[in-house]
Amino acid sequence: MLIVGAGPTGLVLALWLTRFGVSIRIIDKLAAVAHQAMHDAGVTKRLADIGTEGVGSSPAELDAATREQFALYRAIVRDNPALLSGQ
Repeated sequence: MLIVGAGPTGLVLALWLTRFGVSIRIIDKLAAVAHQAMHDAGVTKRLADIGTEGVGSSPAELDAATREQFALYRAIVRDNPALLSGQ
């Protein structure tokens, strides 16, 4: 599937499609510039300064990072069921 635009909507769509096994291709001039910017030392430092980091540069990498986070939080909730009841 061809996705035109790598903004938030396009990337989320790509993430969900790849999770269901759909092969995708994103076309967006901005995507290449954003990828380059995310690997700039100044951007990397600024992200670290605010307590975050850029993860991935493709829908597949975003999918992998999201799955890792789901697994982490699934374990936390499973081991602490009171979190679901607000206690």
